[in-house]
Amino acid sequence: MELGNLGFLQNIIENEGDKSLQSLSTEFGRESSRDDRGYAVEEQNVLSLFKNITSMMLTPKSNNEPFQPLMQMADGRRSALPADLSHSELTILANLVERINHVALKARVYDLLWICCKPKKPSHAKCAIDFYIKDGIKVDTWRHTGKKEIERAYRLARQLNDRERITKIEEIIISSFNNDAEGFVDIAYSIAELVENLNALKEHNLNIAERLESLGASLKSKGHLKDAIRYFELSSRKYKKSLNEDKHVVTLVQAAESYALDAENHFNLGAGSKLIANSLFENAIHAYRKVPAKYRDEYSIDERISKLRHGLNESGKHTLNGVCQT
Repeated sequence: MELGNLGFLQNIIENEGDKSLQSLSTEFGRESSRDDRGYAVEEQNVLSLFKNITSMMLTPKSNNEPFQPLMQMADGRRSALPADLSHSELTILANLVERINHVALKARVYDLLWICCKPKKPSHAKCAIDFYIKDGIKVDTWRHTGKKEIERAYRLARQLNDRERITKIEEIIISSFNNDAEGFVDIAYSIAELVENLNALKEHNLNIAERLESLGASLKSKGHLKDAIRYFELSSRKYKKSLNEDKHVVTLVQAAESYALDAENHFNLGAGSKLIANSLFENAIHAYRKVPAKYRDEYSIDERISKLRHGLNESGKHTLNGVCQT
């Protein structure tokens, strides 16, 4: 199918305030069903095609099936998947991709071409990687789509054994992790979690552990205990991987202390929080039990656990009394 003018497609992209693929999918679908636009049949087909490919959910953990349907019905009906794309539709995408002026959409199209075309063309995967990482890590899109796109790019680069692109992605990741700007500090844990899931940047384990510990301590001092616990626990795992057992234990203890503080805070809030306190006391005890035996005397682990057991019993009594009184 020949399409000389892509203006109708680009106008939709430019006029859509939310540039996310999910938002574009809704708009492409709306436009494809309108009768007042005077779209040619070929143009309506292209709009429907782009509605389908932008509706797919990126699930980067799977190299072979990185896209899942947005909707899956109990009766077997579902929204679009890569396997639904016909040869003619893949040809359309291949012919149009270089003329698309939208970074995430170009990455999506190249990725689908890599997955679906036979024989596979490494150039498709390389282009997908390049557009996935083109804008680096952006705070405002990281949690929604950015993390998945960086993960997909890294897994693709490893699949190709493309050392140049692997290195480039790792540089983007570690630079963003070490960025002290407020927005980047807020996503530092999520970035480190991605590194952990990818088993990447092993030479940076110590640096990552130290920064997570520092950020965890800051969160703990501000009373943000749930977040502090996550930072300390991941920091502890990173210290263990860097073979620094002393710091591994320090952060284990910090996590346990944070659980204990959170438990005490909830216990003192009133009857309604006693059940939460009970669970947190149990978590604190479990966290202290992770400390290796040779460090238990140094950190008075048995005494701390004994104190926590008392808190656990007291919170349990209050919870039981509350149930009996209702």
